[in-house]
Amino acid sequence: MDKNWQDAGTRREAFYTRLGPGKYHFRVLACNNDGVWNEEGALLDVNIAPAWYQTNLFHLLCVVSVLLALWSLYQLRLRQMAALYQGRMEERLAERQRIAQDLHDTLLQSVQGVILKFYALTMRLPPGSATRQEMEKALKRAGEVVEEGRDRIHNLRVTAAS
Repeated sequence: MDKNWQDAGTRREAFYTRLGPGKYHFRVLACNNDGVWNEEGALLDVNIAPAWYQTNLFHLLCVVSVLLALWSLYQLRLRQMAALYQGRMEERLAERQRIAQDLHDTLLQSVQGVILKFYALTMRLPPGSATRQEMEKALKRAGEVVEEGRDRIHNLRVTAAS
């Protein structure tokens, strides 16, 4: 602790209150009342054990604890992001289902109703007439359009469900 000799005067005590853990050598040279010095002096080896919070094991446990805390925070964030992503996907799928249902229930059903009306009107025309043949072609194409629409709605539902 002290690199140089300290003159203690007439004191017979030495105080070192802030020594950290480790090995220390305490050397004393003294003289008697006649001024004769002890040339050898006295040597005392002192070993101060570290407190529990000064040990390497404690420092290692602190590092491991910090790493575990960081890993836990990372895992928590991953779970939060996965839940957010899952929620958004479910919203999108629900919206696709709603759109598919609306298209099927309104648009395709309405078009099918219009096709049936035109079919009924076509049946009133004389067979073989040019107008009837054109109407039958148009009705056939309208049926294909409805079938294509149903296929697309089905694909939209299948994609939303998977």
